[in-house]
Amino acid sequence: MASVNTEILDAITGRALDLQRLTATQLRDSARFLRTLEGDIVAQLARIDPTGIAAPSRQAARLEKLLAQNCETIRGAYRAESTCLLGELRELADIETRFAASSINRAVGAELITTSVTRGQLAALVDGVLIQGAPVSDWLSRQAGDTLQRFTDTMRLGIAEGETNASLIRRTTC
Repeated sequence: MASVNTEILDAITGRALDLQRLTATQLRDSARFLRTLEGDIVAQLARIDPTGIAAPSRQAARLEKLLAQNCETIRGAYRAESTCLLGELRELADIETRFAASSINRAVGAELITTSVTRGQLAALVDGVLIQGAPVSDWLSRQAGDTLQRFTDTMRLGIAEGETNASLIRRTTC
């Protein structure tokens, strides 16, 4: 018969593998999010086509319209992603606290851990998760700002260089 420590270690090791699979799923979801966002941006660019007219003042007006619409698209997409990710992290934290307690209780053979972490405590833990030194929501907000700035710079540079709409679209895709 294995010791209590070995049983707990085995349970945690198996769970770590499950969490690695979850990480891979999250990476695929992030890639899907970015592809969807890219598609939305390209669709708006194709629809508005800031290069479709010759008059510089009208071209500038179309560019500003494109930038304004994409600002909302980008910020909205990242805001929704942030809400979804924080919800998933809170759910995961709740699942993992219950898993840890049940694993220990099962290995010990008694109800040693009987209290649980409150929803408020879980929210505080999750809200404190850092990505590259910033809370999750702040980090995603920065990503939205960076994406928006890169898009804006790319569009302005492309138009200043007289590129076609097809060239602008190629600039925005990976």
